[in-house]
Amino acid sequence: MRSSGNSLVIERTRFEIDESTSSLCAWIFENPNVGLRRSLFWWVEVQGRPAMHEGRSLTPRVEFEWFRFPVKDWRDLAGQEHESSPDDTSGPASLCLDEHEPAEDHSLTIGRRDGASFEIGWELIVYSREWFSRGDGCNIHVRVRAKLPFRGVFVDVCEPNEQSLRQAESIAARFVDVAQLEPARLVRNRFGVTRILMPSRLG
Repeated sequence: MRSSGNSLVIERTRFEIDESTSSLCAWIFENPNVGLRRSLFWWVEVQGRPAMHEGRSLTPRVEFEWFRFPVKDWRDLAGQEHESSPDDTSGPASLCLDEHEPAEDHSLTIGRRDGASFEIGWELIVYSREWFSRGDGCNIHVRVRAKLPFRGVFVDVCEPNEQSLRQAESIAARFVDVAQLEPARLVRNRFGVTRILMPSRLG
């Protein structure tokens, strides 16, 4: 089988990307307990396939959660960029080997769109204790070149069920262009948790 050209490179070790579990998506979320009003956030996750490093099989994942772009139509993600800064209120980008290790610095570029997929360029500097088998901590360079699908918009409601799908669609219409999304449906994530998703129309 030919490689897609997608890769996740940590220092000099290259990992193929599992395209079935890597994606871009959006979340409409609120948390009254901490005073967070309902808002639109973006999320990118890149899952690497296992590869050998220093005699160990590692399966890395790189993710960036709860960041914002001034975009209502997901097709306009092309050309958006995010760079870490001291005053950034987003959750940190992170590398996960055995544990999440937050990036000291990162730069994410969402490039050209092809249907419902986007070219991604991403570079991170991560202080890692998990990368070296001897357990020493050190800054490592992580590079991602990938073409990722836009999965859709997740809408957070108190009780995600068939009766709350219309409510979710009404909430979504306040934040995104729902004409570019399929009707809301129930899905389960890899942990078995039920969520409400409005998939992209081109997906």
